[in-house]
Amino acid sequence: MCARAADGVAICWGGAITDTPETRFRAVGVGASHACGIVDDDGSVTCWGGGPEDPWLAPPTGRFIAVTAGFNHSCGLDDGGHAVCWGGGPAVEDVADGVFVALDAGSHQTCGLTAEGAVRCWGLDSETGASATGP
Repeated sequence: MCARAADGVAICWGGAITDTPETRFRAVGVGASHACGIVDDDGSVTCWGGGPEDPWLAPPTGRFIAVTAGFNHSCGLDDGGHAVCWGGGPAVEDVADGVFVALDAGSHQTCGLTAEGAVRCWGLDSETGASATGP
């Protein structure tokens, strides 16, 4: 478990998420064994937890306005509102195109909300094992 304190510092306890960075974050997303945060100073993303070779600990460069984390992947909204995902599994493949105002990751899928109120999902549907393409 992790949370963002009022001063922007991430606090993690219990479980596999350790070595919390000593920096201030705008937002924090927590997955199964890792967390990612948007650095307050520059909008970049940093991730921690898991093992040193885990691909979900290597976010892309750039500025982000939102971040979320799933089982073995993470996604963020870049400063243009486009979804960018990293890590492993089906949720990093075939990321939906378009501009989003919010993202939320599940275990092996992520969904984005458009400004028009539509929801678009990608990754693996945890109920059926089918591709989650959303409405």
